[in-house]
Amino acid sequence: HSDIMFKPPTQNSHGSPMVYIQQNGQWAGPRLQLFDQEDGQPPITPFGININEQNGGKSVSINVRSPRLRAFLEGVDNRVLEEAVKKSSAWLGKDYDRDTISMFQRKLMSPAKDGYDPLLRIKIVEWGNERKDTKVWKQRKTADGQTEVVRGVVDDIKPQSAIIPIVMLNNLWFIQNSFGMSLHATDILVVSSPDSEDNAFNMHVPVPLTAAPPAEGEEPIEIMAAPTVTMYNEFDVGALAYQPPTKNPHGSITVWLNHPDRKMQLPPSEVPFGLNISEDDPSRKSFSISVTQDDVKAMCAAVDKKNIDSAVENSAAWWGKAVPHATVEAFYRPSIAVPAKESHAWLLRLKVSPKTRFWKVGPGSTLLRAAVEDIQPHCVVIPVVETSCLWFVQNSFGITFRAVDVLITTEGSADGMAPPSGDFIMTDAADPPAIPPSEGDA
Repeated sequence: HSDIMFKPPTQNSHGSPMVYIQQNGQWAGPRLQLFDQEDGQPPITPFGININEQNGGKSVSINVRSPRLRAFLEGVDNRVLEEAVKKSSAWLGKDYDRDTISMFQRKLMSPAKDGYDPLLRIKIVEWGNERKDTKVWKQRKTADGQTEVVRGVVDDIKPQSAIIPIVMLNNLWFIQNSFGMSLHATDILVVSSPDSEDNAFNMHVPVPLTAAPPAEGEEPIEIMAAPTVTMYNEFDVGALAYQPPTKNPHGSITVWLNHPDRKMQLPPSEVPFGLNISEDDPSRKSFSISVTQDDVKAMCAAVDKKNIDSAVENSAAWWGKAVPHATVEAFYRPSIAVPAKESHAWLLRLKVSPKTRFWKVGPGSTLLRAAVEDIQPHCVVIPVVETSCLWFVQNSFGITFRAVDVLITTEGSADGMAPPSGDFIMTDAADPPAIPPSEGDA
């Protein structure tokens, strides 16, 4: 941190003050890679590329899970604060005390919320200068299983991508009574993204599976030897985090959810009624699974309670006024639909998106790709889901569970008929007993 130096203040094109950073003995600021193997897993960018609506500038935020990186960034903030106290008159126009300057300073990391990692914002540079613009690289596997790095584009940075950024500590910006540091990405390596995981199967299964040979033009399926997806009974409901509400195309609000694990696997479940397709919008598809396990019911009840408590806490932002707990509870649609008759199934609805992946078990415990049309009545599935968002329609709201991966372990029936039950009596006689026809029967 002692190598971080500051040039005399200047003005940017908008007339605002700016202080460029330089490394001691160098012309430009320090250039640093924000990850190494000691940090564990590469950071994730939860939201992908962010585009400023006013000027079109692009940035990307990463979750700061590494204690070492957090300590380094806090040290940078402290170094900037020390210098701002010394140069308050030149930088801020008058002498301020340390406490006031600390209030003005915008730290590099956003505060952590509800157990979610703090975020670090990094600017994407697109000035049209090939030498200075941010360079994007992609890591991928070759046909022989080796790893190679190829040149990518900014659009390859998708939400939930794992990336390794190299940044330059570039400048301090000043806007009214606030200031902070701008980090410019010189290089970003996309280690993995949801799109790059299309062929990776990451689920806990009761029996070992082998990948079926790929069809012509398809990439081979990669079955992860040690699945990393969280099981439903290990999902930390308390870690659910709620984003500020956003307006959707229908004029109502949506509250997107975040979670450190992002997704969880549910136990094998029957799909009683097959695929549901909206009559108003055929692209909207879903299916319901029957819930028989008490621990699944308990997990969903805990999610519902968390949603209701958070809605009460955020009611002013979500509804425009404070709403009491009893009213919020009356508005809420429980995640599991409880039937009127005890003989009917409890149902959990899962939303299908264009990114939902379908798999099925073929002969000899081979893993095959499947399609959404393979969700037939009475099939049995193992779903991996994510707590996607809270939806709001008039005076009701609820949670959307989005299907991420769906493994079909038992095929269903297109005609909606359940498999034969034990009610039929089978006989070994050569001629089974004749059943007299009813009136009108052939």
